[in-house]
Amino acid sequence: MSKIDPYKRVETETKYTYRDFYHDLYVWDYSKTWKNVDYSLSRYYYKYYKMWYFSTDIGEFRWRDYAFSHQNGYPPEVIAKAPNYMKYNVLSQLAYEAWIMGRKYYETY
Repeated sequence: MSKIDPYKRVETETKYTYRDFYHDLYVWDYSKTWKNVDYSLSRYYYKYYKMWYFSTDIGEFRWRDYAFSHQNGYPPEVIAKAPNYMKYNVLSQLAYEAWIMGRKYYETY
């Protein structure tokens, strides 16, 4: 911050990016193989920050950005949860019922 000229224009912008989070639903069937019966989808939203400023070090305007993302060790700002998000017992029961009925089961946020 000390390299930013306080008398020049500064612009900031906050955006959000997302990452989908899937629970793939499988059952172990009579043929002794795993059968996919679909998925449960949630979405994680992360903050992305951009700044445009005049750098006194180089005498020019510069962009800086930073992602408050999973890769940088930050938790999501918002989680758009599927109805059974992280309910493993419920998801396994739903997958089993879908398999018994010969259907696919999926849910989303």
